[in-house]
Amino acid sequence: MSGSILTGLLFILLPIVLFSGTVFRYSFASFIYGFLLLAIPWLGSINRRNIRTRYRLFIIIVALISLVAIIAQIIFQSILVAKKPYGHTLNSCTTITLILRYFGLERLDNADVIRIIRLVFPDIIIFAVSTICFIIIRRILVKLQRRETAELQISAISNETNISPSKTNSISRANKGKFWQRVLSIIRRIRLFIQFIFVGGAAFVYP
Repeated sequence: MSGSILTGLLFILLPIVLFSGTVFRYSFASFIYGFLLLAIPWLGSINRRNIRTRYRLFIIIVALISLVAIIAQIIFQSILVAKKPYGHTLNSCTTITLILRYFGLERLDNADVIRIIRLVFPDIIIFAVSTICFIIIRRILVKLQRRETAELQISAISNETNISPSKTNSISRANKGKFWQRVLSIIRRIRLFIQFIFVGGAAFVYP
């Protein structure tokens, strides 16, 4: 179930949101999103190895880039709001304003609703989708790890059951050897005691 959901997110929903973040605005982040969109087919099929290495790293990169874009937008708009009136420090034709536009940072007082959505919402949607993908990948990896540990425990138990008869045989043989050694030592002591009695009796009879 989780694998099918992850497949739909990685191959359908995530490319759609990356495509929207690339096409609907023109900035440096859009260029990065376009590069990440082109990199999805090169990640390979969804299997245990690729999920653990390629897809997890890819989702982390997408989430970090979108998070940095969101934080930068929040900081930029907070600075403009703090210096009242809003946006009076930025003129529309200065070099700083043009550089900030390349990074998707613009004044929103003169923008309509559609432009605000184009500037702000792609990063939020990309971050939300990548976070969901990361959570599902983490659950899948946890399940795989539990399954591997269970398989290792089962194999260890089976190995112990296979080895245990030989171990029991060797232990029983060792115990038998120790028992016979004790019996022989007792017999030797009894023989010495009997010899001592005979020698003493002979010495008493024939002084």
